[in-house]
Amino acid sequence: MTRILTLALPPTLTLDFDPNPNPNPNPNPNPNPNPNPSPTPNPNPNPSPSPTPNPNPNPSPSPTPNQLVGETPSVLELYRVDRDTANLLLRVRHNNDPSCPGLSPDDFDALYGCFSFVYHRSDGTVAPLKPGGAEQWLSYATRHEWCDLVEELRRCECAPQLGAVRRGLAAVVPAAALAVFTAAELERMCCGEADWTVAFLQTNSEVKLPTADPRAAFLWAALEGFTREERGLFLQFVWGRSRMPQGGGRLSQRFVVSDLGRQEGDANTRLPTASTCFFDLHLPRYTNAEALAERLKYAIYNCRGIDLDYVAHDTAAWGER
Repeated sequence: MTRILTLALPPTLTLDFDPNPNPNPNPNPNPNPNPNPSPTPNPNPNPSPSPTPNPNPNPSPSPTPNQLVGETPSVLELYRVDRDTANLLLRVRHNNDPSCPGLSPDDFDALYGCFSFVYHRSDGTVAPLKPGGAEQWLSYATRHEWCDLVEELRRCECAPQLGAVRRGLAAVVPAAALAVFTAAELERMCCGEADWTVAFLQTNSEVKLPTADPRAAFLWAALEGFTREERGLFLQFVWGRSRMPQGGGRLSQRFVVSDLGRQEGDANTRLPTASTCFFDLHLPRYTNAEALAERLKYAIYNCRGIDLDYVAHDTAAWGER
């Protein structure tokens, strides 16, 4: 009988290894079996305080920039796009499952022997890691070979798309010039700055609120408490992009903070709105910093309409209106 690898792991194996550990971790005891989970909107209208930001100020670039400049992505770059696979590779290669590190060869084979030399691609399909892989099983003796082959599979599965990106870049920039840059530099030049400060946004903002209005101070304080990922969501909410332009100088378009306008009822229960084309955030008349932070966080997690601009919808799927 042929067994096919899935990520339905043994109960003793939980994928919580983090190559960039958070100093205040909040491990999930029930890891999502989906190896490539999509972000889920936060359903809580009163979210809990933000988790501590990742202490690494210079996270590794994603695998694509690495390959464009001729570097081989490591498992730490893979971690950015497929955390479960990266965790599994680190545990298998180094025999360091947190619940039972340093397994004997027999115990290792008992724990990981359900994995064959077949693995999933990012689209969910499976591929043999080598000829006859479906009939060969992971063992203590073959763990390094298995990990090397899985990394190679995930690294090369987008080779046609990567080649198209490289040809497009070469039409604008001499291909040899790409070797001058590191992967992180190329990513910043092409995609912008993912790690920006609230102070930078303040210097490029225009507050259109009464002088004594505390809402601007509430906003800056809330953003200071956001994680780097949440600041990306905030930028997406107010500007339609998740990163700042590369360079760190003055923005070509200033961030505007303005009043939401005529309102009824309790302002602290209302959500902010944004005009992404104008980089404009419209704030209800919040009376305290907590209300602004909670409502803003709810908005950035759940109001993703800007992402639907170029998505084709099957209107029949919506049924009767």
